[in-house]
Amino acid sequence: NTTERITQPGKICIVYSSNEDEKEYYSYIQILQEKGYLSGHVEKLDVEELPGVSGLKALRANINRDKTVDVSCDFLN
Repeated sequence: NTTERITQPGKICIVYSSNEDEKEYYSYIQILQEKGYLSGHVEKLDVEELPGVSGLKALRANINRDKTVDVSCDFLN
């Protein structure tokens, strides 16, 4: 019930539809926080209904811009 957009500068936002997805994405966010890529509090958001789509939720976290990014994406190993 706000005019706020889910995408914000300096933040990553993951949109999902089920509780199982939330648990999985939250665990990925925790890994990225441990590695220093993300920082701060993880926001849990309800997404406004879209034509033909309802019940979406989102997780949003701050990107640590001071962290050097390794483009090999091996952070899950």
